[in-house]
Amino acid sequence: MVPSEAARHDLYNGLIEVLGPDRTETLMSALPLYELDEVATKGDIAELRGDLAVIRAEVVILKERVTAIERKLDRLIFILITGLTGVIVTLLGGIAAVLAR
Repeated sequence: MVPSEAARHDLYNGLIEVLGPDRTETLMSALPLYELDEVATKGDIAELRGDLAVIRAEVVILKERVTAIERKLDRLIFILITGLTGVIVTLLGGIAAVLAR
């Protein structure tokens, strides 16, 4: 639990009586003004940077895979449209032949 400012001030005044002002300043500067579990260490940041590098590499791989899938889909759509066009032309030719009789 983070002490209130009043509690820190009271501690400061009590320590001055026992340790003197210089030692009290040294000690008080070492006491955190925040919860220790809220502090990120250099190691925490380095670990996050490593995780971020892995994620970036995975994103690059995913982009490459999506691009490959897009190319395959483009080819498939072209083949389907070409085939469907051929079917329609054949049907129209057959209909025209029937109507021509």
